[in-house]
Amino acid sequence: MEKDSMSRIYRPHRIVMVKQEDPCSSAAELKNIILYSLIISHGIRVDTDLLVSTGNLLFLLKGSDLRHLHAQEESILGFVRTVFCKHSLPPGVRLFTTGASHLLMEPGNVLLTSQGERVVENPQAIPLSKHFVIANPRELPGSVFNGLEGVVKLPVNNNLELIIVAHYVLDRAYGAWVRRRGRIEHFNPARL
Repeated sequence: MEKDSMSRIYRPHRIVMVKQEDPCSSAAELKNIILYSLIISHGIRVDTDLLVSTGNLLFLLKGSDLRHLHAQEESILGFVRTVFCKHSLPPGVRLFTTGASHLLMEPGNVLLTSQGERVVENPQAIPLSKHFVIANPRELPGSVFNGLEGVVKLPVNNNLELIIVAHYVLDRAYGAWVRRRGRIEHFNPARL
């Protein structure tokens, strides 16, 4: 199996998208985004990718390919400075110019997004039995919000809340795929 498709075998595949205009000056916030997006219980989420848009650049951090990312604050801050300030790309990090939106629309992905990203074009097309919305209500266009009657809505106020709540809900429903000490395991908190 080709290495590029490894993360696709872990379902549901999650993509966390954030926008940071100047990641070097917001390294502390980006550290927390990386921590809550990709780290779980002393392991790396292999079922999750983090996309960081910085204007004309798009950084892709693939949980399935990342190595040596630890939950210690200084370790993650060093990682942020290496990747986003020096543009040095360790294993699991890719850099794209704009026009990489094809990375987002693969069938079967669970898309976690915030900061004004368009949620849906046609809210009536959402099968209510399979979807829930986790978003900042102020960022949803009125027509989208009104079209989501009967859908479970979990309001959040910022990126970190969005990531934490979304992972919690998805972990309880599906579990998570995690690499710890070189081994990939399915972690299901609902069975604890």
